[in-house]
Amino acid sequence: MFRAAHSLGLILVAMSFTAPASAREAQKLAELRQRLRADNAELIARDPARARAKLERMAESAYTYFRGFNADVQRAFADRDVALPRLVLNGDVHPMNFGPVRLRTGQLVFAPNDHDEAAFAPFAWDLRHGALGFELAGRELGFGKKVRAAAVQAFLAGYLATLEAYPVRAAAPLPSLEQPLPAVLRRFFADASARTPANVAARFLDGATGQFRASEKVTPRPELKAALAAPLRAYLRTLPPAAATELGRYELVDVAQKLTSGVGSLGLGRYLLALAPRAGRRGAPIVLELKEERRSAVALVAEPQGEAFAHHGERVLSARRRVLDGGERFDGATTYAGAGYLVTEVGPHECDLDWTTLRKSEVPEVARACGAALAASHARSQTLRPHRERSVAAQLLEALPAPQAFVEALARDAVVDADRTAKDYRRFLRLYRDGTLLPEAPGR
Repeated sequence: MFRAAHSLGLILVAMSFTAPASAREAQKLAELRQRLRADNAELIARDPARARAKLERMAESAYTYFRGFNADVQRAFADRDVALPRLVLNGDVHPMNFGPVRLRTGQLVFAPNDHDEAAFAPFAWDLRHGALGFELAGRELGFGKKVRAAAVQAFLAGYLATLEAYPVRAAAPLPSLEQPLPAVLRRFFADASARTPANVAARFLDGATGQFRASEKVTPRPELKAALAAPLRAYLRTLPPAAATELGRYELVDVAQKLTSGVGSLGLGRYLLALAPRAGRRGAPIVLELKEERRSAVALVAEPQGEAFAHHGERVLSARRRVLDGGERFDGATTYAGAGYLVTEVGPHECDLDWTTLRKSEVPEVARACGAALAASHARSQTLRPHRERSVAAQLLEALPAPQAFVEALARDAVVDADRTAKDYRRFLRLYRDGTLLPEAPGR
């Protein structure tokens, strides 16, 4: 009898803990579903099939979930570092968003190459985002705790060391964006720099007609040529005079819809334009990419500040030109079908580093180069309160009384944030597999 009563008591106690815990988990699932629907409401309404494709990519791993749900990442940072200087952040720092960039000067540099999320916020948010990205990417790649910790610490150390090497005076010239690179990145750059515009044409265009070939990555859309003629003219007006003159010698030959993109950009408009020299002119074909831009995920949680832009394509273009010393040669912006677009050249140097090929000893080396590249970007960024005498780098360092202790704390936070993200990812998977993430179509 005593045993039976004792057992019953244990069951009742367990139920008293399980029921609230289960209710709390149900609430968290409902809140996650609500946030996902709200952040993707426009995509869900416009193209449910593409919304499902984005969710499918996000379901691949905690790292792809993190890349596809940047708004939730930024929400986690919203109450942190609020006293630190604000500047135009990159807003989406992670290992896959660094690569070779060809500046207008012709220099090929290693830099952040995606600025879609650029917005004013505390500069440390980029460091937190990058540290979290390296931790999650390391978990996906199967790296142990020591390798992941070394990568995160190297990323933060590279950032700090580069800031400390920058001039203190605002009027002093900034060092070149070129930086010493580890051997693995030098090999990567050698491959990238060896490619020519002919390589781009061979990837996308029919050699005889100059028109796009259908593939898994692009669908030819020649019927859009007339509709994109005016946006193309508007784009030319955003270019520096020399670049506008050069492209003025070209004509639009064909249009294609790009079917691939990063996880966060899935579902947004992506178009490729094939340009060829006008009759009597000589030159290699040029392929431009139009990328639809939406509101930055950073701006969802940070108070809107700074410059006002006509559309989000202009916002991203402004950030690129500032932090990339003028940007790439054909960087511009336009509008199409009521949306803002960033316009860039599909350069022959564009490629992604295959992190799966890196030796464990090379991972921290590349991470350090990423941190250094982010620091160079921040040193060129626009602060909310510009200082007449102190450089941006000096202002950021002076805001940290103990810089080394600060980055050590960021490294510890990255593990905690990664654990939280992994837990949210498991909730996301549950909703995804239940088929309850997207609202049911009318009439079903």
